[in-house]
Amino acid sequence: MANKIKGLTIEIGGETTKLVKSMGEVNKHSKDLSSELKQVDRLLKLDPKNTELIAQKQKILADSVTTTKDKLEQLKEAEKQVQEQVKKGEASEEQYRALQREIIKTEEELKKVEKAAKDFGGNLTQSLKNAGEDMKAFGGKVSDAGNKMMPLSTAAAGALGGIVALGVKAGQSADEINTLSKQTG
Repeated sequence: MANKIKGLTIEIGGETTKLVKSMGEVNKHSKDLSSELKQVDRLLKLDPKNTELIAQKQKILADSVTTTKDKLEQLKEAEKQVQEQVKKGEASEEQYRALQREIIKTEEELKKVEKAAKDFGGNLTQSLKNAGEDMKAFGGKVSDAGNKMMPLSTAAAGALGGIVALGVKAGQSADEINTLSKQTG
């Protein structure tokens, strides 16, 4: 954040604090997310289909969008307060302009992060759609093969039924022979 806005004091959540201090936590979280995203991107280059890394990237991008929106909201709230301070002579025009530049910078960051999230989500959606179409085509081929096998399986079932019937008859014949041999000694 620019040195020009370090001296500004604003009220956030009922507490009067220095602008830079109040933005510090948001900026730190934003930097941490950016660093984590770089690590995930590096690993995705090695294994682009790793579902865990893809899920992490999606979550990080969503968190980055939320964090940047929060930062922008805080800056816009601070802008209103600094505008009043400039009117009262408590803040300089230079500080106000520096704050406006910070807002513009944050808006551009937000656009960039939203575009990255949208592009990644779009690529992910397209990949999932392609995978779904591939699975559908595979299912169609399996179904076609099953339909071609159906007459064979009907014939096989008939043959199997005949074999079972012969087996039952053979078993009955064996029982009859066994009974006959017992009777005749």
